[in-house]
Parts: sequence; structure tokens; C-alpha cells
Amino acid sequence: MNKPNRREAGQVLVLFAGAFITLILVAALVIDLGFVFMLMRHEQNAADPGAIAAARYISATPNTAKMWDAACFYALQNDFKPTRTDNGSACDPGGASDGSTITMNYPPSVNAGEFAGEPRYVEVTISSPHNSFFAGIAGKQTITVATNAVAANDDGSGGSSSLVALNPTACSAGQVHGGGGGGGIYIFPATGVPPDSGGYVQVNSNCGTGLPNSSNDVCDPMSQGAFTLNGGATIQGPALYVQGACDANGASGDFNVTSLDEGGGFVGDPLSLIRAPKPTDLPTQPCPGASGPPSSATNPRKCNLDGTVTLNPGTYYGGWSIGNGVIVTLNPGIYVIAGGGITETGGVLDSATGRVMIFSTDASPTWKDQCIAGAGTAAACQNSLSMTGRTNLRLQGLDRVSACPPYSTTGCPYGGMLMWQDGKGSAAALGGNRCDVSLSGSGDLYITGTIYAKCGLVTITGNGTGSGCDLLAPDQNCAGVQIISDTWDVGG
Repeated sequence: MNKPNRREAGQVLVLFAGAFITLILVAALVIDLGFVFMLMRHEQNAADPGAIAAARYISATPNTAKMWDAACFYALQNDFKPTRTDNGSACDPGGASDGSTITMNYPPSVNAGEFAGEPRYVEVTISSPHNSFFAGIAGKQTITVATNAVAANDDGSGGSSSLVALNPTACSAGQVHGGGGGGGIYIFPATGVPPDSGGYVQVNSNCGTGLPNSSNDVCDPMSQGAFTLNGGATIQGPALYVQGACDANGASGDFNVTSLDEGGGFVGDPLSLIRAPKPTDLPTQPCPGASGPPSSATNPRKCNLDGTVTLNPGTYYGGWSIGNGVIVTLNPGIYVIAGGGITETGGVLDSATGRVMIFSTDASPTWKDQCIAGAGTAAACQNSLSMTGRTNLRLQGLDRVSACPPYSTTGCPYGGMLMWQDGKGSAAALGGNRCDVSLSGSGDLYITGTIYAKCGLVTITGNGTGSGCDLLAPDQNCAGVQIISDTWDVGG
């Protein structure tokens, strides 16, 4: 009878102990690194909108205090409670820090790579400690994760060509469509802007999550998706980040972006902290050629424009109606459409001689309440900005260095803005298409600036031809725009 070999049993015990330690180290690698990646994504969701919001305060006289406030706001919105590295104070003055830190660098630090020292950019960095699970066995009790984001405030930069759909659940929240012969959009940075420095597409919607191929980072033919590329259309650009799925609706579409990230996270509204204009901020402007009592806050009336007219900045109670063949030129400045919106049925709207911003809201807070209650008149209630007569549309948004009275005489806090639907007006409460922005041009389409409609759909349709973004070219099909809206549909 053979007796067990005690030496062999001891060897098995040693091998088992070694294998167990190896398993623990593998678990440390997998579990701890997994949490690190999750924390990086969480930090990125706070740093990205924080940097974009902070960039709004890069102007002729940069306001670093407001840059810090903007960065802190989005950190708190994303459940961080960081300490500021400039003064050691908590972003939340009434609460304790969670151990995370936030840094705002203007101009960006050396960690921003090619953007370091650039006065047109701002950098936000969030750093947070993570208590390790198994890595502590190897002496690593905490892992510090830091994530940064860089944003621009510069006319014509790659960042000004971004498309952001804020709706969290809608299918086709971001959509690219083609015309009869195809078409689509090409997103590119302006001359002199470093390659791949902007022009990203962000879709917050989670539509399509959980469907087959919804997280393979490929735009597949699917039944539904948060971002939709319609058949025959083209999208070409740097990057697409979509919370849900990317749906290529039709085999003939051309999807050509540098990178696609399905399950790519959620960003906040980068313009939520911007103070909106008020109708009473600006002088009331008359309707050219109108008869009867002048339009006012108490008696708003639609302005039916006729012939060839030149309009001045100010508040227009009741909105505009631009008929077929009408030619409207806007002098530089801010236009508040206080009720009624804009309708256009084949005219020309032109700001080629200067920069403008069009802001749509209700005629007054009193009218807003009545509109929501169903008692407001059509001319008093916030309505869509619809310029779809498909003739000529040439509009340039405000620049940040020119004065925009009465808000500033040295630069403009609304620099870069072109069209803005009031997200706190009656249109947001009533829904429908009242908060939409619709732009198209069959002969000449040239628009630059930010279009902001957090409560509506932005639709831009070109004519399918074009000669680039040259203002003096005879045939235009160029939208050098940033769109931040509930949903958007772009193409032509």
C-alpha cells in the first residue's frame, strides 16, 4: 500500500497559493481599472460642458471669475463637490468637498497640448480619488483620476461647427438627411484651425440602447436610433458621440467620421447660464409702412414686410411676415422678436453688411402666462423662426469684439450667437413646433453663428450645391454654424 507523498501535497499548496495571488492581481486589474474608466467618463461629462460654458466668457476682456463659476456649476450638476485649486474653496459653499478638485486654466496649460497658451481657448480639469478594491493588497489604496476638456470661443473655429442634440430619449434626435440627389453635411474646421480640434457631433438621446449592435461603435441599419443617417445622405466630420445607437437608415448613405462612440455619455446644456435678452432692454421698433396704432407690448401686431426694406436692431412686438419677393436687410445688432415669430414664403433675408442676433420670446411675462393658459393672441405668443421660402438667406451671427448695446460697449456677451429661441418662454411649455427654427435656401444659403433652441427642433436644408464658405461667391450652400437644440435635422 502506497502512502501519500507529503512533499507533493506541499507543492500543490504552494502552487495553489501562487495561483490565488495571481487571481487577486488579475481581479485588481479588471475591477479597479473598470472603475477608473467609469470615473473618467463621469468626469468627462462634467468637464466638457464646463469648458464650453467657461469659453463664453472669453471676450475682449476675459472674465476668469465667471469662467470658474461656469466650471463649478457643471461639476456640481454632475454630482461632484470639488475644491477649487486656485483658492482652496469648495465649489458648493454650503457643502463639504468630496475630495475631488477642479482647475480652470485660461489660457490652457501645457497639458492641453497644441492649445496650450492659446488665448482663444479655456481648459477645465476635474480630478477625483477612487478607493481601490483589490489593488490595495499591492499597496495602492487610492487611484486618482484626472480628466480635462478644452473649449474655444473663436469665430470660425472648429468648435463653432459642433452639433448638440439635448433631448435624452427622442429617436432621431440628431438626423442627417439628403435631397433628391443625395446630399448631406460635411463638418470641417476653418482655415488656420488645427485638424480634429472641433466639429464634433453630440447626441444625448438613449434611443436604441439595448438593441443588437447598439454599442458596437458602428452605424448599422437599425429599426431606430438616437442619431439617424437617412438613405442617400452623407456625413463627414471628426467625431460622433451618441448616448444610444447610430442608425444608418438605408444602404446608400455615406458615413465617414473619424470616430464613433455609441454609449458615448451625456453632456449638459453649455448655454444654460447665459442671461437671455428682454424685450424691454431694447428700443421698440416700428413696422415699416404699417397703418393704425403702433405695435407694443400691450398690443402686439404682426409686421407684414413688403417690397425692399431695411430694419434696425430693437424689439419687434408681434414678429415678422416676409412675403414672396420681399427683400429684407438687417442692420448690425440684436433683434428681439417679442411674440409672433418669423414666417417667410420666398423672400430674401440678408445681414451680409453686418452681424446680427435674432432672439424669439413672448411679448411680455404677462402674455407668456396668458399664452400658456390658452388666452394669448398669435402675435403675443412665442412662435417659430421659419425662413423656408427657399430663395436667399444670408445671416451672420454677432462677433465677440464688436459692441452690442445696451449689453456692452466693449465686446459682446452674446458673441457668436445667431438665432435663439427662449427656452423659458411659452413655447417650451406648450410644445408643438412653436420653439422650432427652420432655415433653407434654394438659391443662396450662407449662415454663420450659433443657433440655440433647447426647447425645439432646428432644421437646416441647403440647395445641394455650393462653392464653399466664401461670402462673396455667387452660389452659396454653407452653414458655418453650431447648433445646440432639443433635436436637429440637417442636410440637403
